Amino acid sequence: MSTEARDAVSVVLAPIDMPLMVDEDFTEFVKKRLIGNDYKKDDEAEAEMLGTKVLFIVYETKPEGKVKIVPATAIEILNEPIGEVRRKEKLAEFKRVKSFGKNLLMYLEDETLRIRVTDYERRYWAQTPLTLEEVNDLANYLKNFLIASNP
Repeated sequence: MSTEARDAVSVVLAPIDMPLMVDEDFTEFVKKRLIGNDYKKDDEAEAEMLGTKVLFIVYETKPEGKVKIVPATAIEILNEPIGEVRRKEKLAEFKRVKSFGKNLLMYLEDETLRIRVTDYERRYWAQTPLTLEEVNDLANYLKNFLIASNP
């Protein structure tokens, strides 16, 4: 069953393999070459410039799902290649939690919550993904530590 593409309100593109100097003229140039085409997140899009193909990844669409680029679509082109954009996203997701005598680090990796607990000598106490039993052990450890630390 094929899904009809909806008109895109906005589309964000990221270059695949090279940083770009993006300005309004460049964005309009690329948009004109993409009008009428259907895309969804993570599709490749290409625009030919001076005989050279520039490849992009569709990073985001509004609305979500399959969209058609139309003259009214707002196009944004990121300067950095997609690999660098995703690397920075992962770093932004990394959260440092208050130290309780241990370093407790929580972050997302491949849509999995990961927790790493290290002592000051950098010996691992636990590293996730944790099993339910390990999560309970960690919760009990932290609870007992807090009780002992706050008379």
